[in-house]
Order: sequence, then C-alpha cells, then structure tokens
Amino acid sequence: MNREGNLDLTSLRIFIETAKDCNMTRAAAALGISQPAVSAAIKKIENSLGSPVFDRDRRPIQLTTAGRLLWNRSFLILEQLDDLTRSIQFSLENEKPDLRLGASDCMSACVCPSLIDYLLNETENISACTGSTPKVTDLLKHRAVDIGLSSDSIEDVPHFQALHFLTERFLFVLPRSLTKQRNISCNQDLVAAVESLPYLRFGKETFDFVQSERIYRSLHFIDQRRIEVDTNFTMMELVARGKGWTILPPLTANA
Repeated sequence: MNREGNLDLTSLRIFIETAKDCNMTRAAAALGISQPAVSAAIKKIENSLGSPVFDRDRRPIQLTTAGRLLWNRSFLILEQLDDLTRSIQFSLENEKPDLRLGASDCMSACVCPSLIDYLLNETENISACTGSTPKVTDLLKHRAVDIGLSSDSIEDVPHFQALHFLTERFLFVLPRSLTKQRNISCNQDLVAAVESLPYLRFGKETFDFVQSERIYRSLHFIDQRRIEVDTNFTMMELVARGKGWTILPPLTANA
C-alpha cells in the first residue's frame, strides 16, 4: 500500500461532495474551487488509502468498494467534528472567565469589596490577594494576577496597560490631643506642633513610603526621630495613643 500521508478534512469534504452524484464538475462548482483542485484532492485521498475511490473507466464515474466504505464512514466523522466545533464555539462565546486580582492593603480594604461585587456576574471564579504595592507590581510582571490595584502606575513596564481611576490628597494625621492644644492653620503651625513627636512612616519597600517621604521632604521638616511600621493599623494605633504623627493617603488612613 502506497501511503503519501493521512486523510485530511478538506480533502474528505471534497470527496463527499463529489461522491453525492459522482461528478467532479458539479462538486467544484458547489465548493467554489476548480475542477483540477477537486481531482487533486481525490488523488491525495487515493494515495493515502493506497486504493482508488472512484472507478474512472465508467461514465459517469462510480464509487469503488473503498470509495463506498469511505463514503459510509465519512458522514459520521464530519458530523461528529461539526458537532464538536459548534460545542467549542458555544462554550467560548458563553464562557465566563476566571479572574485573579491583586491589591495593595488600602485598595483591598476600600475598593476590592465593591469591585468583586460588581464582577460576580461577569466571571466564573474570582481570586484576590493582598500585599504591598511592590508585591502587587511583581505579581503583575510575572502574570500571577490579571488586574493589579495599587498606587504604582507601572507606566514604564512594557506589555501592560495602566488606567488612572483615582486621585487622592495626602493627610497629616495627628493625635487628637495635640490638635486640641494648638491652633494649626498652616504648614508652619504643623511643623512646630509635631517637632517633639516621632514621625511614623511605612517601610521603604512600600510605594506609600515613596509618596509620603516626598511630601515630608518638600515641607522641610527638621530631621526627627522616626518609627517605621509595615501596616496602617499599627500606624493609626500609635497616632491614637499620641506616640507620633504621619502623612497618609486617605484610603490608607481609613483602611
């Protein structure tokens, strides 16, 4: 048996169309291809099977025994293939995606609940993880999450789209007892009020540190004792106890 290759679906469809009335000319017209293309496809099938599928000595041409066997089985093969193709297309058109979210601490507390609630009807499964802004950015870079919510714009990272959806001012967070003792109406009053208190700041690996430190330096505070913490909850508790003051974005202060 001379085999030049396996049966392919295109050739099989051409064979079926030809075998309907054993006429290559009408098959070519129905398929929108040339008659030589039909003849070449039939020849390819015959080479694959090692046997002719049409008796060309008869007029009109007739199916051989191999051709009748192929005709009987090919309908089932193509019908199952068409059903599979339709099922896959339907699944893709109606399938809801899984979504992986990464969020910084403040975004997780203030934005994620509403966002997840909104996305419930648009997704099949949702997973969310929380961490520092650098961690969220790193997860995005390694494609471990699909969407990252953080204060890092990642505009310099290729192959990612950054959408700016929120702008917030920074707050000076002081102990209540201090604000009752002093009338603070300008930056100079603020500098004078906190000169004896430690400055509370986030760890250097967080993006909030970069932003708040920029503000701290721009106001020309005299270097003072500093306390570095890694969570906003610890920071706010220390401020409430009168142990220091800090500069925070509103979302972090409320988280």
